[in-house]
Amino acid sequence: MPQTDSGAPKKQPARFDASWLALIAAALLLAYIASRVWQNDHPAAPAQQAEALGWVEIAQATNVAKQTGKPVMYDFSADWCQPCQMLKREVFDNPVHAKALEASIVPVKVIDRVQEQGQNPPDIAELQQRFAVDGFPTLVVVDPASGRSVKTVGFMGAEETVAWAKQAANTVRLGVNPDGTPVR
Repeated sequence: MPQTDSGAPKKQPARFDASWLALIAAALLLAYIASRVWQNDHPAAPAQQAEALGWVEIAQATNVAKQTGKPVMYDFSADWCQPCQMLKREVFDNPVHAKALEASIVPVKVIDRVQEQGQNPPDIAELQQRFAVDGFPTLVVVDPASGRSVKTVGFMGAEETVAWAKQAANTVRLGVNPDGTPVR
């Protein structure tokens, strides 16, 4: 061993073993790949997105309908109602379906709060009584000028719902059912 000026043996620098760096780099690469695979298999819940359908408040619905010449479509739903949530996701949150609906109707969301609050606000209670709502979801298309209305209960599927709403808008506007019979 070489001697230092003080006579003590001189220490040789330790040789660095680069294989440890390669192992650490490989482990980090595997962890990264595994996390990307997991993220692809388990996507994060989407952030609360804005609904595609431009809902109108109950109080403004009649005025908007008169200005646009479109009938009003009331969507009677409840937060606890699973078919209501499917209708929301598959139709109202879908930009294509929302655009098709907005071309034909003035959409109004009417959320039942009886289960959560014990009763509904007066405007919602009045609408539910007026249109004899006894199940959710219920869609009612009404022409404010004539008072003619058509109603459906339940979720029939996305395309069927959009087709029904378009036909219902024509029915209440013209006052004639698709089969030629008058609307009451």
